[in-house]
Amino acid sequence: MRLGRLRTGLLSTVIAFAVIAAPASAKKEEVPKEFEASAAGKTAGVGTGIQEFKFKPYTIKCKTATSTGEVTEVKFKALVDKVKFEECSYGRKAEASVNPIEFEFLSNGDFKILNEVKFRLIASKCTINVEPQEVGEEESRHKDAAYSNKGGELKITTKTHLIEEGEEGGLVFEFGRVCEKFEEPSGENGIYKGTLLDGLESGTLGIS
Repeated sequence: MRLGRLRTGLLSTVIAFAVIAAPASAKKEEVPKEFEASAAGKTAGVGTGIQEFKFKPYTIKCKTATSTGEVTEVKFKALVDKVKFEECSYGRKAEASVNPIEFEFLSNGDFKILNEVKFRLIASKCTINVEPQEVGEEESRHKDAAYSNKGGELKITTKTHLIEEGEEGGLVFEFGRVCEKFEEPSGENGIYKGTLLDGLESGTLGIS
């Protein structure tokens, strides 16, 4: 009887130790990031530095960018911003223009373009068309949008990555007919590089 009780006691001790040790030895799961606002409301943002688009062989630079949007929840994983780019040029400061671009920034580091975008190169009468698309892959080691908190505002740093072996990336674009006459190929290696400081009009906006 004593031997049976001893075995039972030892088994209970081992089980109890395993239960206590299991949480400590378990691998800590990474908590997905979320955007966070102090309240629902309208957002407004401004670009910092030059906003740059590359559609080989053209590079378009815009000196100013402003954004508007709205958040309806205090925690969310997608932020929609309508960005207006102005004072744009290409080549030796030849004039260029682009209609406002509606971005959906995802807290995982990817982003989407939600509307049809048309770049116009005024002097050459060339147009560059960008269809709605998702940029970046969830499993990719590269992320096209990075976020940080800055004085109650959300800093969004965007840089699309070119296609690499086994991965997808870059903006898909098409040249208009005038560009095709110059034998400029459409492609999948378009690049957008820029920084936006986005804030809530009445409150704070950031990432947690």
